[in-house]
Amino acid sequence: MRVLLAIIGCVLVPAAAMATGPRNEAGDRQFIDRAYSINEGEIELGKLAQKKGTTPEVREFGQRMVGDHTVALEQLRDVALRNNLSLPDQLQPEQVDLYKRLSVLEGTRFDDAYIDHMVSGHEGAIRTFADEADRGQNPALRSYAEKELPMLRAHESIAKRDLHRM
Repeated sequence: MRVLLAIIGCVLVPAAAMATGPRNEAGDRQFIDRAYSINEGEIELGKLAQKKGTTPEVREFGQRMVGDHTVALEQLRDVALRNNLSLPDQLQPEQVDLYKRLSVLEGTRFDDAYIDHMVSGHEGAIRTFADEADRGQNPALRSYAEKELPMLRAHESIAKRDLHRM
């Protein structure tokens, strides 16, 4: 299961994140779609962790994901509104599939899969946001991505350091 979730995390990173040089507007559009899906997906998975987590640490981390990613999503909405950009109205299929797979797991199988995704998913999110911060064309999106990176890195660190030991 851990390998499958690691593969999913890698798939969720757009190919544009692997490229070098300046981006075009299509790259910024991909970032908006990914940022929305990352934030909304972590909110939904966090709610699931609050319900299904078997340890206080997993449930608390789920609560933190809901809070932090709700703020990040609201900030993305503000950037989009101020810059006349549209947000998607649904999650990307990979996020929907991940939620479905995790929602049927119980007990420590859920905890392990959730924690693994928190590590691999945040690694992918960091690559996506760092790419936008470095190469995005839209200054507001670049600034948003740069501002969110410390939060994403903190989540990854907690998932690796504190939750993976369980």
